Formats: sequence, structure tokens, C-alpha cells
Amino acid sequence: MTSHYAANTLPAGDQRYVRGVCAVRMDGRDMLASGASDGTVRIWDLGAGEQRAILLGHQGPISDLCRVTVEGRDMLASAGGGDLTVRIWDYSAGKSHSVLRCPDMVWGVCAVNVHGQDFLAGACHDATVLLWDLATGNRTALDGHQHPVESVCPVAVDGREMVASADLNATVLIWDPATGEQRATLRGQQGPIWDMCPVAVDGRDLLAWADESAAVRIWDPAAGTQRAVLRGHGRAVHAVCPVTVHGDRLLASGGDDQMVRIWDPGSGMCVATIPCQGFPLAACQIGWSLAIGRITGIFMIDLDY
Repeated sequence: MTSHYAANTLPAGDQRYVRGVCAVRMDGRDMLASGASDGTVRIWDLGAGEQRAILLGHQGPISDLCRVTVEGRDMLASAGGGDLTVRIWDYSAGKSHSVLRCPDMVWGVCAVNVHGQDFLAGACHDATVLLWDLATGNRTALDGHQHPVESVCPVAVDGREMVASADLNATVLIWDPATGEQRATLRGQQGPIWDMCPVAVDGRDLLAWADESAAVRIWDPAAGTQRAVLRGHGRAVHAVCPVTVHGDRLLASGGDDQMVRIWDPGSGMCVATIPCQGFPLAACQIGWSLAIGRITGIFMIDLDY
């Protein structure tokens, strides 16, 4: 079904191919960070509908963003797929904090907790998962994939935070970031897995991923079994993220059919379908809004229906 949500497009300026969006906090307010093909990271004040900051430093397209904590301070990590760096930004001060050099292109990043401290995981084109200790800058490479790694995300397994990594041949590996040990292998259909996120169903921590087969798949990483396949998109799905609406834990997905779908991951039902007027590449919830990074800028959907 198609639901009537309020939506608008941010005046993204030169930002095209917005592959990274994430919620940040500045001046006591929720704001949106975006990273795009022009190499800029931008901070948006959604309440005012204006841009608050532009962070410059990358020499090529940005492939992903995530929020991290460094020495107790809230910061932002951006993966520069084109310049072989990951940059850590003190976004509140509007300046770069550090630059992490990469052996190859990094397509995705996520924060993961190791013994109470944030580490940063990176999905690398050389088929490794990179793991940085943000306090020291030390880097470890986790080997196990046979194909380029496209996406990483944190996922809880048996009460501990792990790292899930997905490659371009439908393989997801589960890693213990404290030891570097590979804990599980999950194999999907043939073809790339473009995005992943954790999702909770009936109090259980599960993993959702978006793939080339136009499906969203939900797996139990502890049991190593597929729980559900959510079908409805007409073409490949490139973005997934958890959303909470009026206390209900749901799942959002964006596909090459230029549709955003909202799912109940427990029942597998699609509860809303929203045209997003472009090809979605990334998604995140910020307050009552869902931000969609697209080839043509940023599309905002009001979830307070």
C-alpha cells in the first residue's frame, strides 16, 4: 500500500550521490550529517531547514558516515572511497581530528564497542574488514572474505556486540572485535549485499540486509538461520535501517524502484510504501524523520503519521 507521508527535499547544493547519512547532536539538538560524491561532509539543521557546516578534507567521493566516540567526545567518521582515507571529525568544532590511512577503498564504516571503548570497523575493497582502535589509531585487518566487502554494522550475539560484514558475493561474516575471531558465516542468494543493519524482533537481536535480488532478508546471527525474506521492491535494494514509530520497532528499506518501504520485521508485512523521487543509497532515522541519501540529494520523510 502507499501511505501519505509528509516529505521534502533538502537543498543539498552540489551534493549528489549521497551515500552516507547519520544523526548527530549539536548544541543540544538532533542534526543530520551527510557525505556525498563531491567529497564534502555537511551538517544540516533540519528544524531551520539550513546547512550548519561544511567539513572539507576528502579528495574524492565519500562512501559512508557513522557517529563515533573518541576519548569521551562525540565525533563523526567518514569513509573516503576515492582517497583511501577515513577521517575522524570533531564536527561541533568544524575541524578534522585525525586521518586514518587505508590500504584500499573503504565502502562502509561503523562504530563497535570493545571493552567499553569505541572501535571503528571498515568494509574494504581488498576483501578485508579493517578494525581501528580510535584511542591509539592502531589498525587490524580481519581476513575471511573472498570478495570485496561492501558493508559493516554492529550486531549483538549472545549479549555481546559483534561486527557483521557483507561482501559482493552474498556472504556475511560475524566477527568478535575483541579477539578478531570469525564467529559465523551466513550465506544468502548470489549477488551483492549492499547494506545491513541490526533489527530487534520480539526482544531478539537480528540482522537485516539489502541485496541485489530485490529482497530484504532477516537473519538470526546467533542461530545462523534466515528468519524471513521481505519482498515488495521491484528492483535491487540498496539501503536498510531500523526505525521506531510510536514505540513500534520497524525497518525501512530503499530500492532502485525509487520506493521506500516500511516493514514490520516480526510479521514481514509492509506497512507503508513511499515514493522517494530518486534512487536511494543510504538511510537513517533522525527524530521523527527518515533521511534518505539519493543520487539526487537528500529526501526527508516525516514518520509522525
